[in-house]
Amino acid sequence: RVAHRLGLSDAKTATKCEDELSKKFKTNLHLLHQAMVLFGRYRCKAVKPDCEECFMVEHCRTKESFKV
Repeated sequence: RVAHRLGLSDAKTATKCEDELSKKFKTNLHLLHQAMVLFGRYRCKAVKPDCEECFMVEHCRTKESFKV
């Protein structure tokens, strides 16, 4: 979800998304994974994401589809 919202991947499945991200970010994949999980859990939530407080809002593809 986070990778799609930030435009890091257009893959249709989690496996393909993982493959794309692994090619783009060749090092520190564990750190990237942890950061994206926490970002998705606390800021870029599936339901009612906190766009008003988000530091990545300028990079978000889907911010217009949420009521902010």
